[in-house]
Amino acid sequence: MTNNEIKVIENLKKKKYRDESGRFLIEGKHLLDECVKSDAYRESIELLIIRDDFEEVDFVNMIKNTVSNLPVEILEAKKFGRISDTVNSQGIAAVVKKYAGFVVTGEERIITALDNISDPGNFGTILRTCRWFGIKTVICGNNSVDVYNSKTIRSSQGAVFYVNVSESPDLNVTLKEMTYKGYNVILTTTGADTGLNDYKFESDKKYVIVFGNEASGISDEIVNEKSYDRISIEGYSDCESLNVATSVGIVMYKAASDMKKDT
Repeated sequence: MTNNEIKVIENLKKKKYRDESGRFLIEGKHLLDECVKSDAYRESIELLIIRDDFEEVDFVNMIKNTVSNLPVEILEAKKFGRISDTVNSQGIAAVVKKYAGFVVTGEERIITALDNISDPGNFGTILRTCRWFGIKTVICGNNSVDVYNSKTIRSSQGAVFYVNVSESPDLNVTLKEMTYKGYNVILTTTGADTGLNDYKFESDKKYVIVFGNEASGISDEIVNEKSYDRISIEGYSDCESLNVATSVGIVMYKAASDMKKDT
């Protein structure tokens, strides 16, 4: 592999080049294993890159036997270090093509919507939480951090390969469209009149639950839409706020529990 070819892969650590090429990098055995298991992403793996001291031949063979016609490059440690984005790399990475086949069908019972999530660790944890609760679709405004950011992918623990992440060019417009499809839009805001404990999620209804920026919450243009429901998570101390990823877990547990009881 030439220095120029390595440079092209190295550039995938930057959003600009991920957007231009439609590709991203993953690194480490766990993420590769999850990617290979994903129906959406399995055949999107375009190149396997191995550091020359990586000794787990069985793992490499498993990937090669699962992914059709997969090219493999072996790099010395110094060259592999150029593409690595982790402190203690395991010595295995891959170039993956973004999946373009996700659509919001309107059949999902619960959808998570994210407005201006700025921390990739939070974004990844939210995806992991959604996968845990069986939430298959996440709509994110284009003001949120890139879903293919390496920290987002790592924090998701591979959930990024199983959750339909749809980027909206204008989340406010998309939310209005979802109401036309029969969805109840719920805004999670501090100080809402209705507490989460008092809100009933019903199994015969569909919901889009919106979570906002870590510091400033949901954008004013969305909050100002009077037709949306508002809920808040009741606190038991004088702590000002919850981490947004924690909030997602609490709300999704309540929603999943209510809808399960209602069936």
